[in-house]
Amino acid sequence: WLFCGAGLVAGLDHLFGEYAIYAQQARPDSLPGGGFSAWIVTWLWVPFNALLVYVALLFPDGRPPSERWRPVAWLVGIAVMVGVTVAAFLPVPVCNVCTIENPLGIEGLEGVSDPVDALIEAFWYGVLGLVAVASLYVRFRHAGGVERQQIKWLAYAASLVVLGTSL
Repeated sequence: WLFCGAGLVAGLDHLFGEYAIYAQQARPDSLPGGGFSAWIVTWLWVPFNALLVYVALLFPDGRPPSERWRPVAWLVGIAVMVGVTVAAFLPVPVCNVCTIENPLGIEGLEGVSDPVDALIEAFWYGVLGLVAVASLYVRFRHAGGVERQQIKWLAYAASLVVLGTSL
């Protein structure tokens, strides 16, 4: 279900992003809701990343590696709420290749939007990403035959995604 949710959120992110670009840049004011779509794209990456962290944290049996990992799951949930709230109101561009700004971005935050956005991304990709990988490592060390193979396949697929994205 987490993989299905991540795929759905990624698809929605792409749909809203392309819709915003078309409605606001390619053919301005040709379609309604371009600003709304742009606003959704500014924060939809946060729940997508949270779902991927939960995949790593709960893979393959749907439970954290141990009871001590439950606070991490709660931390991810809290980070989603904070991250979505902050990202939804930062005056940042919707995408790297367009000039569409967040329509609900608070203008008073323009001076701090770049460092805050960088901190949010560093937290998600750095801290929570490392925690997710650490949970898989802990689970791998204590796993048996089938579970160990499942974790290897997930790690293999994830490394291909990272390599492909980097290239």
